[in-house]
Amino acid sequence: MSRHYLFPNEGEPLRMSLRLVEGLIFGKDTLPQYAGTRQRVLSATLEFDEAKKPTRILRTEPSVWVFDQDGGIRQGLHEALALAMDILPTPARDGTVVELRPRTKKQKLEQEFRWEPGKAEIDRVISDIWPKRKADRLKAAEGVAKRKPPLTYDASRALDEASEGFWKIEHAIERLKEPSLKGFCVRGQATLGSESRGGIPIPRHRRNGRTPLGNPAAPTCRKGRLVRLGGRDQMG
Repeated sequence: MSRHYLFPNEGEPLRMSLRLVEGLIFGKDTLPQYAGTRQRVLSATLEFDEAKKPTRILRTEPSVWVFDQDGGIRQGLHEALALAMDILPTPARDGTVVELRPRTKKQKLEQEFRWEPGKAEIDRVISDIWPKRKADRLKAAEGVAKRKPPLTYDASRALDEASEGFWKIEHAIERLKEPSLKGFCVRGQATLGSESRGGIPIPRHRRNGRTPLGNPAAPTCRKGRLVRLGGRDQMG
């Protein structure tokens, strides 16, 4: 597991959560306060014990993030990746490695997308990982993307239990033949009365990327009519 740190050109270093880093990498989050700038970033890969406490730093990886006018980094990451791929040695047919890429691109990669952290930066990261006092902990950088509320075990279980009923409704309706389906619509609307508001309110719930009752041939009842979407039969 890694910890990520931003060392702004001005101000104190900031700790970046994994959620923020992933949001920046995949273009789902931005840091507008750094729009149009280059900022130093240091990632530290840690080793943890059985209690999930960090025991040592395995390695550090410094990089320079180029922020666009919106505070995103994807364009800069693509440029750095293109340079890194372009300086890879090319294997010849006889198995030897031939250096065909100019050294200037490697120098550009080092100058524009890398930096060398000093003892002060490393010590600041160490203090954050193993704080001896409250002031040792760095403040967290905040993106603009809204954080989704966590899906707890109880909520996940409740969704699964509720969705089971929805699937049963869908399957039960789809098994009905035309005469039975007409009676189902009439009796269902009579049972629901005014609460139906134009039709039998069949719940919809998304589960595993699929929406129940999303079948275009699934029937729907509306104000005394049977409508089989995508089908041929209708009841006026």
